[in-house]
Amino acid sequence: MAARSRIAARIFSFPCPQFGQWVMSISNTRLSRRAQPMRPGPLGSPLSCSPDDLLRRTIIMALMCQERVSIEAIEIANLVPFRQTFEREIKALQPLMDMGLVSLDDTWLSITAPGRVVMRSVCAVFDRYLQSRRDHQTFSRVL
Repeated sequence: MAARSRIAARIFSFPCPQFGQWVMSISNTRLSRRAQPMRPGPLGSPLSCSPDDLLRRTIIMALMCQERVSIEAIEIANLVPFRQTFEREIKALQPLMDMGLVSLDDTWLSITAPGRVVMRSVCAVFDRYLQSRRDHQTFSRVL
C-alpha cells in the first residue's frame, strides 16, 4: 500500500523595502513518512499586499481571534473612516445584525455568542478577493 502524503503550506509575510510594501510568500512541501526536502513549485512566488489587503487582514484576524474589532483603533492605525470605507460590508452584515449574531455600535464591531457559529461568514464579508470570486461561483446560504 502506498504511503500517504500530505501537502503543508506556510504563508510568511514580511516587509520588503525594495518594493516599498509588505510581501507575502507561500511555500509548500510534500510531507510523507520520510521527510523530503522542499521542492520549488507554483506556490513559491511572492505575492504583494496592498494597504487595503493589510487593513482587511487586520479586521479578519481580530474578528477570528478576539471576536470583535475596535473601530477607533482601525481608524487611527490606518487613517481611514471605518463606516465610509466599509459601507458595503456593513450593509451586507445587516441581516446578521437583525438576527442578533453581530453587533455594531460606535466603538466596536462584535460577533455575539450565538454568532460564533457564522464567524467565517462574517469574516468572509471583509475578504475582497472572496467577494470578487463570489460573482462567478454559487454557494449555499449559511442562514
